[in-house]
Amino acid sequence: MSLESQITALVNAANKLTSEVANKMKGIDSTLTSAQKKFDEFTGKDFPARVSDARIITVYIDPENGDDDNSGLGSGAPFKSWGAVNGITGGAAPVYDRVVVRVRAGTTLVMNHAVYSKDSIEITPYGAVPPTSPATRLVQGFYSGGVSEGRPMIPFRCNYVFINQNGDADLEVHTAEFKEGHRWEQVDEENREATWMCYAGAMIQNVPRVKLRNVRLCLHDMPLTTIYMGGSLGDYAQYQLVLGAECEIIGEQPGAGSPRYTHRPKLVHVYNNSRVPLDLIASKLTLSGSISSMSDLFENLSLENVRSSFTI
Repeated sequence: MSLESQITALVNAANKLTSEVANKMKGIDSTLTSAQKKFDEFTGKDFPARVSDARIITVYIDPENGDDDNSGLGSGAPFKSWGAVNGITGGAAPVYDRVVVRVRAGTTLVMNHAVYSKDSIEITPYGAVPPTSPATRLVQGFYSGGVSEGRPMIPFRCNYVFINQNGDADLEVHTAEFKEGHRWEQVDEENREATWMCYAGAMIQNVPRVKLRNVRLCLHDMPLTTIYMGGSLGDYAQYQLVLGAECEIIGEQPGAGSPRYTHRPKLVHVYNNSRVPLDLIASKLTLSGSISSMSDLFENLSLENVRSSFTI
């Protein structure tokens, strides 16, 4: 092959290579453009939604037929106990802003562990039941073991508690009841007074926002809520308690073990400083049992900083 032929072949090969490289570059540019578009869509629209969804968890509990070895993340694989919720939500180092707990309608859930959330914990029943079925019952349990043995459990560790009736079955919330032979070790050993017991044993402690909707609240030996005002304003500048739709509050009879400890069927107990900045809102409220007037619902609460939709 002559030198001229070799040069021509070399030029043709170079041109072919240049063309192939150019085509490859076009493909790369197209792929990059497509990837950039998908990334922009993900970060601009999908990503915020996914981040928001990641901050929320919905957990299902069936106290009768559930299993704590289930995932708890669907009605077909519910947990059995309240304690399993604590395990999946991060314990005392919560990973979720909002924890939604669905409890099988018509069952009784004993809340004998603490569940944490960065912001809110919401509870509502799930599942269809006959209108004649028993109420869904949320019952305050007790600590087991250690220095807190026998102390009423504080099941909600968050800034907002929302308990919402949904479906045909009624929804009841029961505060702690001292049964015959109950032992609260710390009270027995340290001779604690009744006001401290209310502070330490109320079902909801120092939560700034609480809402009950269509709930039958059964107050046994412990208050539903307690607020501790250590300073002029305490932990929060304002507290809010909402009783939405139609709620009923029942003052239950003293538990058989209450003479050893105390019987405080109260909606709100204030520990220490009584000048709590509190908003009280109720739509339709029925009182029964040992509670005959609105004033029976509160203990150590000064009305100085209270705004209420009803007369106390």
